[in-house]
Order: sequence, then C-alpha cells, then structure tokens
Amino acid sequence: MASGFPLPVYEIDEVDRRLQAHVRGRVADRQDAEDIAQEAWARMAASSGRDHGAIENVRGYLFRVARNLVIAHRRRAAAMVEVKAYEAVMKRVADGRPDPEGVLITRCELRSMDQIMAAMPARSREVFRLSRIEGLPFAEIGRKLGTSRQTVHEHMYAFRIWGSAGPSRGRPTGSLRRVSNPQKRRGWPDGRAVSSR
Repeated sequence: MASGFPLPVYEIDEVDRRLQAHVRGRVADRQDAEDIAQEAWARMAASSGRDHGAIENVRGYLFRVARNLVIAHRRRAAAMVEVKAYEAVMKRVADGRPDPEGVLITRCELRSMDQIMAAMPARSREVFRLSRIEGLPFAEIGRKLGTSRQTVHEHMYAFRIWGSAGPSRGRPTGSLRRVSNPQKRRGWPDGRAVSSR
C-alpha cells in the first residue's frame, strides 16, 4: 500500500467497530476501552508513518497493539489498591484543621507570652528572641551580644521565672547578677548551685 494512512477510508469504520468490541470484551470500563482503542489507532498511524506504509497486515497489527495495551492496562489496575469507605466512616476521620478550642488556647498563650515579654528588660527579650525564635546556641548569642554564655543562660533562666510568675505578678524575685562564688560558677542567678549530676 502506498504511503499515507494504511487503510482505505471505507474500511475504517468497520475496523474501528470491531476493534472497540474486541477491547470492550476485555476491559470493564467503557471509557478505558475507548481510550485503549484510540491509542491503538494512534500507535498504528505513527508506525505506518515512520515505516512509510510498510505494515502489511494493518488489521492484525492494530489488534495486536490493542491486546498489548489491554495487558498493560490490566497490570496497572492490578497494582492499584482501591479502598472503599462508607460516608459515615469518612465523616469520623480527623480533620487536619485545628479545632476552635485549640485555636483559642493558642491565642491566649500567645497573648500571655506577649505580656511576659513586654514586662521583661530589653536585653532579656533579645536573648529570648535569639534563642527561641532564631534558634541560636547560648555561646553564639553571647558573642553576638558581647556577653558570656553564662550571662545568656541567666537571662533565659530569668525568662523562665517571669513565665512561671505570670505577666500580672510583676518582676520576679532574684537578680541577673553573675554568681561570684567560684564553687557556684554554674549556679542560678538567685545563688542556688546547679547539681553536677
């Protein structure tokens, strides 16, 4: 047959009907069957175009391509796992969005944190920001602020005291003084020694 489409126009409809019936007999879903038949035609047309009409048995080639596509379709379908769930079950699945109570608690905690930070000295606020928000280690915060790691530690400890006292109770007791006793070098700002254990 000469180059161009390898079937006479008057035969195309009949061959297509037979091809559709052939594929529908092997694939349950009608839309999938139509897609497979269309893909078989497209592949046959591409092959005949490349080989300049060298396909001798066009119908045999077309049906063989369709069979191969059906096999590939079945393999994909077998690999897929279909899970059926009733609507009542789906309604019980946890919603990823936070519940209103959780949102309210978070807002209250953020408001409380803002009040605590507003009551703190500026230096302690900056230490807290660098540590908890920027994620810097104490030694790096000390270098950045021109102070020692121990002083940074004392500021963070003071912040914990402020947090436990609550913003309405005012400034906590204890000071941010460096512990002068050499035996208590690793002590808290209020003079208590930190256990070495």
